[in-house]
Parts: sequence; structure tokens; C-alpha cells
Amino acid sequence: MGRDDHLSSLNAAIDALDLARDAITSKPAKDAFGPAIVLLTSIKGSMINKPDCVELGLICADAYQVLARRVSESQAGQPSQAALKGINQLSMTVTEIQRQIVEWGKRNPISQHLHKKDDKKAISTWRSDLERFRRDLEARTFASTEFAIDTDVNIPGVHHSVSNTHPAVPKDVLNAGIVIPEARHDASSTNMAISTDHQNAAGTHPAIPEVRYHARTSIYHNTLNGHEKTYASAPGESPAPPPRVISGSIPDIHSNVLKTRTAVSRLQGEIEEMHRALKMTTPQTQNSVSGESPPRPPRIFFGRHELIEKIVGFAEHLTPVALTGAGGIGKTSIALTVLHDDRIKQRFGDDRRFIRCDQFPASLTHFLRRLSEVIGASVENPHGLVSLRPFLSSKEILIVLDNAESILDPQGHHSDEVYSAIEELSEFSNIWLFITSRISIIPSNCKTLEVPTLSREAACSAFYHIYDHGKQSDSANNILETLDFHPLSITLLATVAHQSKRGIDRLTREWENRRTGELGLGARELLGVVAFFPQGVDERNLDWFFPAISNRDVIFDKFCILSLAYRSEGFIKMLAPLRDYLSPKDPLSSPLLCMTKDCYFTRLSIPLDPEGPDFGEARWIASEDVNVEYLLDVLTSIDPDTVNVWGTCASFMDLLQWYKPRHIILGPKIERLPDDHPSKPGCLFRLSTLARLVGDCLGNERLLAHALELWRDRGDLHSVAVTLLNSGCVTRSLTLEEQVQRAEEALKIFKDLKDSVGQARCLAQLAELLRRNDQLDAAEETASRAITLLPENIEQLEACRCHRGLGNVYLTMGNWEKATEHFEVALGIASSHDWDEEAFRSHHSLASVFFQEQRFDEANTHLERAKLRAVNNVLWLAQLMELQAEVWYCEGRLEQAASEVSRAADTFQKLGREEDVGDCRQVLSMIMAAMSKAPFSDGPDPNGEF
Repeated sequence: MGRDDHLSSLNAAIDALDLARDAITSKPAKDAFGPAIVLLTSIKGSMINKPDCVELGLICADAYQVLARRVSESQAGQPSQAALKGINQLSMTVTEIQRQIVEWGKRNPISQHLHKKDDKKAISTWRSDLERFRRDLEARTFASTEFAIDTDVNIPGVHHSVSNTHPAVPKDVLNAGIVIPEARHDASSTNMAISTDHQNAAGTHPAIPEVRYHARTSIYHNTLNGHEKTYASAPGESPAPPPRVISGSIPDIHSNVLKTRTAVSRLQGEIEEMHRALKMTTPQTQNSVSGESPPRPPRIFFGRHELIEKIVGFAEHLTPVALTGAGGIGKTSIALTVLHDDRIKQRFGDDRRFIRCDQFPASLTHFLRRLSEVIGASVENPHGLVSLRPFLSSKEILIVLDNAESILDPQGHHSDEVYSAIEELSEFSNIWLFITSRISIIPSNCKTLEVPTLSREAACSAFYHIYDHGKQSDSANNILETLDFHPLSITLLATVAHQSKRGIDRLTREWENRRTGELGLGARELLGVVAFFPQGVDERNLDWFFPAISNRDVIFDKFCILSLAYRSEGFIKMLAPLRDYLSPKDPLSSPLLCMTKDCYFTRLSIPLDPEGPDFGEARWIASEDVNVEYLLDVLTSIDPDTVNVWGTCASFMDLLQWYKPRHIILGPKIERLPDDHPSKPGCLFRLSTLARLVGDCLGNERLLAHALELWRDRGDLHSVAVTLLNSGCVTRSLTLEEQVQRAEEALKIFKDLKDSVGQARCLAQLAELLRRNDQLDAAEETASRAITLLPENIEQLEACRCHRGLGNVYLTMGNWEKATEHFEVALGIASSHDWDEEAFRSHHSLASVFFQEQRFDEANTHLERAKLRAVNNVLWLAQLMELQAEVWYCEGRLEQAASEVSRAADTFQKLGREEDVGDCRQVLSMIMAAMSKAPFSDGPDPNGEF
């Protein structure tokens, strides 16, 4: 069967499933068709094990056609609970198959080749599962009046067999004319279904019960009212006699039917009761991931009765609800109390799920994965809510999303898509969604309730419940009032007081002393500074931040003792709920915070001289970049037109360029500045540099084009030349001729300005363009001229870059010796000044030389050293992976090479660098060819392959 035949078969199957779904009235059964259609569509787009996958898809379609037929045959098209269970199992299996096939489709060719045998085994297993489901669907009775007894009860150490002499089977079941042979303990012989057929032969009398026992056995045939019936016995045994036919008058038959239903219902109830008893007595293994079963209710909870009643009232119509309020105000405690309310437990039973949103990365992928775990879907990497819909829509569920601000914060990169998923979740008719959040960004159909602080009475009750060393006193109550009756603050104070075993009088005295004496009057403001910064404050910089506070070390020790702060990784930090509560609402109103801001601004204002002796001291930004970025974000929000702040932003980006290149949240604000803002072109230029360093080619081009336009409007020739040089170097949308034109225009400007260093940079860029155009002699001459223009021992950065450029020319010419000489000069300069980017590129270049010379040990050494410089840059790491794969290929380490180049290709793909992805694919094709020959040869030929 060719590709066209495959597509034709799959399209026909998809159309058939669409038609079958439309004809079904049962919503659970209708929803079950979604995963099957998604699976067949995924197979259509996949080229992995194509014939096997197509066959698998057609078997799946066949099973669903049987499902559609059996549902339509049932009374009013409504399957029974037992049938729904089978449908859900089928949906889960199909969803998992679809998820795996989608993952296969993401593999690169070499990975597909490596896993082909394993994939075929998986497909074979799935095919068997689907065929089993189809057989079960054929055998199962779907009528809504069905009574099903599943004798395959999963009870460790206990075996069940139902026979015509089994003591658990009531005698009136036997007397009703039903034969229950001894069951065998395998999956196919332990299902017994008793069902009623609602059409008799004449069509004028009430239905005569049809009684079947399904087993994998030899076959009996009997006829009842003209319809063929099938009975069976176990393999190897004499055929079982057919069941005794129910006979007699219509009233007698109905009497027997009623007895049968009553007896079977009682037996079914006894089995369910046995299940429940065993669940209570059998130790359960607690899932380590919170949310699988709800956490316990809060041990201490006072004063929220009216709020709880209001929230529980929303459950009646499953109205989505969101609690908002400051951190530590009690949102989580309220949610847990509702979760364990008897009325809620009675309605939702075990389907009460709790998700801590601050315990996984803020992305849609991680949210859906966590949701899948919580609801028991077992779909490892769900793609949207579609793959989870069979589980989400099967029954009423309460889902609590606690600390949802962690994934809904609009400053997060994935907040929009997470918001859309949660909004869709809130629209399920069978789900009660309950959100707690410190921010008000929640789905619009949620009823929002703002959580207030505690009343005085509730605050006192909470405090004295923990602190039980004395009677209530006005002085202690006044302390609670100074805490604004904030629940978490009261709990922390009560816990410290309880553990220290201090009396009320002593507690009051120490509180006053710490407020006004030992901690000083500025302690509250000092806490505000710690609360303001996301990373807290660096312990090494306390004297620098707070020079006017002589006992700062003692104060911070006390903060940690009182659980108001904690130490982590050299920083004094604060828990998020306390941060929200203690952080200054107006940062500029805090003198101490303004002093801290001035300290950061002073440090950022120091001119950055890459060749200066103090250049390495600027590396502090690598550990405090989050604090600085947050401070600048807040200040630019307060007054976006402040020139001083934007100038500091430019300095901040300069430091990041050297020590921690990454995207920043200030980017959109910079682009929104008016074009006549004095800081805009400089900030755009620096933003473009960061984009280039992290591999964002499109962002880099766009930002440079805007900056160039603004510099031209202002007549700043030097900045125009520098921007031309950068845009000509990295703009991939330009032709080679256009890149040369930009470099020559920049060279002319630098000549007019008599800037020899600028001219050297232009010549180095022209030499690189000539090298790419295979004009190697001209490239060598131009690169050599660039080096001679530089003042000796002064412009070391440009000298480093020019030597590396000339080394690249010699590398392309095949002159390994001269290439190595210039790369080593560049590496020596970069290492002496601790320049990460230049050192990385020099090591990478030397590794390329040694690779070409087949000196693989030396190549590997330089690759390892380059990795030390690339630790904070995913683009550089991907470039290293690609070269490392080529080295390993030539060393015969094919599987390692395939894995490494696959990782490189994935990274380039995420960065949008299609040209680099193409290079990786070429390497992959070489490795695949070598692997196909590996059993018959000594390995790849390292000569001239790359």
C-alpha cells in the first residue's frame, strides 16, 4: 500500500468516525471519539513506521465503529455505568497512543532510526490492546438496564470464583433460571453480564430477559423466540448445558425477572461493600505529588464561617470561584477547609483535587502535565486539554488551583496560554474550579472574593490556640493589632512565643524592645527592603547597602530567629506571602529603599572598561541581575520618561552582555518609548546585542533596524557606523553585496572621523565577508591590514577579534599552522582579561582546527574548556554540541554523536536558527549513513566528510 492509499484509508476512517460521533446522543460516548480522531490525524502526519501505524489507526477506527453500533443499540442510546467504564479505558489507551506518536514525530531522522525496533514492538502491543477492546465491545451489553458483575475483583491475596454452588451467590439467583458456571481466573473468563432485551418476537408483550454468560470457550447454540443465542464452556471441558429457558405465563416471567434483578443488585452491593472495606483496611501508598489526594485541612482555622458558607454555596451550580488577597492572608487555609467540608466531600467524594501552582515551572506544558497527574489521566505530556477531556468530562470534579499567580502573572513568558487553558477548564459543566491567587488576573466567569484580614476575635482565638502559656491580655491583643490581624504574621509570632515558653508580660516587653530598642525604629523599614527585592539582599553587601545601620548583622539575625526572613545561597530572603505584605506600596516613600536604589545606581554607573584592571569586579551582576531588573522595572513603571533610569537600564544591559546574556522584561518598555526619547536608540542597540547573544536573529535584526533609523535621524555618525557594522554582520536577510555595502559605508564614516579602531573593525568585517565568498587571498590581505591599524597593546579587544578573524581565513584556506597561531593569540588576550565570549570563540576555533587535523584529543580538550565559558548561553552550548558531534563521529562514537547533534538541532530549532538546523541535519545524515554501514565496516572515514 502506497502513501496515497494510506492517506485515502485514514481519511475514510476519520470521516466514518465523524459521522458515527454525530449520530450518538450519549455525551460521554460522543466525547470518547475525540481522542480516536486526533490519533488518526496524528498518524496521517507521521512518517514513523508508516504501514504499522496505518494498520493501528484502522484497528482503532474499527473498534470505535463497534462502539458506535453498540451504543446506538442500547436503550435511548445511553450506556450503563459498566459500559462507560470500558469506554473511558478505551479513551485512555487511545490518548496515550496518540501522545506517544506525537512524541515520535518530533524526533530527528537519526533518533527515528535508532528507535525503530522499539517502536514496532510498542505498536504491536497497542494493536493487541485495541483488538481486545474491540472484542470486549462486541461482547459487552450496553443497555442502561444492564446489571454487570465484575468477578475480577483486584484484592491482593484473595481469589474470587463465582459458581452455581458459591455461597456468595443468593439462591434466588439460581432459582431464577440463571446458570452461573465456575469462573476461571483470567481476564477473559471473569466477566458475567445479565441483561434484558427490550424486543420480543411478537412485539406485543413485555420484554423477555435475555441471559448471557460470556467466556472464551467452545460454543453452544440455542434458539429462544427465534433468535440465536451463544453459550460456552471452558476449553478442554465437556460442553456446558444451555441455561434453563425461563418459561411460564407472562406474569410468572415478570416475577422471575424482578427476583433476578433484586438478587443481582444485592450481590453487586455486597461486592462493592467488600471493595470499600478493603480500601479502608489495606494500607495505601501515598502519592508523593501533592494534589493526587487532597492535603489535610488546616489545624488552626478561625473566623471565616460566613466566607466558607458563601463559597460552598457556589458549589451547588459549580460556579467557578477565585479567592484573591495578599500573601499570608489565609487563602490556602480557606480552600483546604472548603475542600474538607462534609457537604463538599459528600458531593465530590474522592474527586477533590488540589494543585500547588508554585511547585512547577510557569508554563502550559508543566501545568497540563501536573493536571494530568492530579486527575489520574497518566498522560505524561498532554497537548492541550483535548487529550485530557475524556478524564475531565467523565464525572463531577473539584479542582483547586492554589497560588495561581505563579502561572498567571502577566510578566511570565507563557501566562497568556496558561490563562486560556484555565479559562477553558472553568467552562466545563462538570468541574467546579476553585482558584486562590495574590493577583486579580483570573478567568472572567469566576466569582471573585477578596479575603480580608481576621477580625480581632478570630485573631485572638488563633493566637491563643497556639500560645497557651497564659490568659488573654490587652497588651498581647495590642501586639496582634500592630500586625493588622494578618493571619500568617499572627501564626509566626504565636509559634515563636510558644516555643520560647515566655509569659505574656515578658513577651510584651520583648516585643516593645525589638520594635523600639534592640532592632531599632527602622526595623520595619529594613524588612521592607528585604521584602521588595525578589532575591532578598546579598549578605556580602549589607555594609554597602545599609552603612548608617551599625547593628545590621544583629538585626538580620533577629529577623531569621523570628522567622521573618531566612538565609539561602548567600542572600537573606523572605517568604513570598510576607514579601507581599511587608513590601512598600510606594518604593520611593521608603528612605532606606531609596538609599539601596542609589547604591545599585552608583555601582551601575561605573564605566565598563573591558581592558581595565577592575573589569572583573562587574561580575557581581551575574548574581544580582534579578534584583536590578526588578528595581528598574518598578521605577520605569512609576515614571517611564525619567532619563536617568533609562541610562541606568543601558548600563545594566552592558553588564549582562558580558556576564549573563539573556532576554529581559524591560524589552517591551524600551520599544514603547517615544522615538524622540534621548535613551531609546542606545537602549535598542544594547537590547539587540542581547538578542544576538542568545540566538534571537529576528529580534536582533528588527531592533538594529530601528536603532539605525533613529541614529540617522539624529545625525550621530559614530553610532550610525557602529550600528551599520553590527547589522551587516548579523542580518541574515541581507545579500552578501548588501552586507559589503554596509561595511564600506561604515568604513567611510570612520575614515572621515579619523577613527583607526573603527576602520580596523570594518576591515575585519569585510575580510569575513570575503572569506564567506571564497575570496581567500583578498580576505587574508584585508584581515592583516585590520591588525596593523590597531595601536599596539592598547585596543586589546579589537586585536583579539581581528586575530580570530584572520585565523578563520587561514582555517578555510587549510593552513592549520597559521590558523592555530592566530587563534592562540586571541585566546591569550581573552583569557588575560577574563572575557567569556572571546575566550569561548577562541577555544571553539582551536577545537575546529584540531578536528580538521584529526587531533581529536586536543579538540575535545578545547571543547571542554569552551563549555566552561558557555554555561549561561544556550546558543553557544548548541554550537559546541554540533562540533562535538562531528568529533565523536570521526572517533567512531556514533550513538553519542547522534544524541549530541540531535540536542543541538533541537536547541537551534527553538531559537529559530533554520540555517544551523540544516547544518545539523547534514551531520545527522552522515551519521545515519555510517550507522547503516557500521556492522560491515570499521567505522566512518574521517577524511573530508565534514
